[in-house]
Amino acid sequence: MEHYKAIIFSLFCFLFFSCDWKSNNVEENFYSYSRKGDLYRIPIIKPYEINSADNGFTWIMDFKGNNPPSLLGTGAIDSIGVKESYFVLFNKRADLRTGMTKAWFLVDALAKDEKVFTTEEEYKNYLETKKLGHIKMYKITDVFKEFDTNKKLPQEWPR
Repeated sequence: MEHYKAIIFSLFCFLFFSCDWKSNNVEENFYSYSRKGDLYRIPIIKPYEINSADNGFTWIMDFKGNNPPSLLGTGAIDSIGVKESYFVLFNKRADLRTGMTKAWFLVDALAKDEKVFTTEEEYKNYLETKKLGHIKMYKITDVFKEFDTNKKLPQEWPR
C-alpha cells in the first residue's frame, strides 16, 4: 500500500511541477519580453523572433514559411533592419557547413515569404523590385541590449 502512495505522490509532483502556470493565467504580449529562461529573444514582426541560447553571442532565426530558403536556418545574425512588413537579417560570418560567406535574409512577415541572397547586388536589386529603398540596419547586440533593459525596439519596428 505504501508503494502505491509513493507512486501517486510522485505522479502528482510530476504533474504539478510540469505545468506552465504562467501561460494558464496571463498570455504574454509578443513584444513585451526578452528572455525565456536561458533563451534570449528579440521579437521582430509576429510570429518572427530572433533567439540566442549562448548569452547573446550567436543569434539565429527559424523560418516560418512553407518553403524555407535555407534548411540550416539563418546562421549567426550580425544586424537587422525592419521596414513596413519586411525585415532583413544580415550574416557576415562564414558558415563552413554551407560555404556561404555573407548572406542577406529578407522576409515579408505578412506573406511569410522568405528569401536569401548571397551577394549584396542581388539583395539591393530585390529591394528595388519591391520598392523598399534603403532599410536601416542595427547591430543585433545593440537591439537586444536596448530591448532587454528598456523594452524598446527601434522606432520603425512594429509594437
